[in-house]
Amino acid sequence: MCSSYGLGGALHPLPDDAVILDDKAVDTEVRAWMRDGSGGAKITGPRAKNYNPIVRGLEHDVELAWWWLWLGGAKAKFSAFNSRDDMLVRRWRKHFQHRVLLPANHYDEGGKVWALPGDEPFMIAAITAPRESDDDGPELSYSMVTRLGVGEASSVIAKISGEPRMPLVIPADMWDEWLDPAVPGDAELVARVQLASEEMSRAMTAGGAPGVEPSLF
Repeated sequence: MCSSYGLGGALHPLPDDAVILDDKAVDTEVRAWMRDGSGGAKITGPRAKNYNPIVRGLEHDVELAWWWLWLGGAKAKFSAFNSRDDMLVRRWRKHFQHRVLLPANHYDEGGKVWALPGDEPFMIAAITAPRESDDDGPELSYSMVTRLGVGEASSVIAKISGEPRMPLVIPADMWDEWLDPAVPGDAELVARVQLASEEMSRAMTAGGAPGVEPSLF
């Protein structure tokens, strides 16, 4: 299960001309998060308040969110930082109707750091739930959606864990379909996204061990 991803760093610097999103204002917001020293997204904990940017709605609004779903007004007591794509319609049907995207250009899985050729940015699928708390933290929590590993990732990750999985990456021409609240979260959407994700997923290559690249931001 993926527990770390990010934008930039020593192993996978973000290209100077990279466009994270198609909106300059939104792109600027995400880059500001990188510069503030939080360019590596980690699971949010009770002491390390690592809030990460999510892209929400057809206006591509950016806000910070808690990485681990909150259910019934509290952080889920079971592992809820990842959610399997083949369980979205069954276990996560309610939350599957509230979808966001996670900006990244690498992720950690199977003891390796994975990225696209050229370190270009991409978007990872996620689902959300309200975070109900009296503190000043974000209003939303999220869970990263994962799929079965394909290509190089499948064979490498399989040596580490029983069932190889990787983040469900979303190509740009499907961003709005995933983000549109009018599009139902159903089995047909899962199938379309799985198919659309295939090419980018196979293009991911391993670039080193996680935890060894110092932040550049």
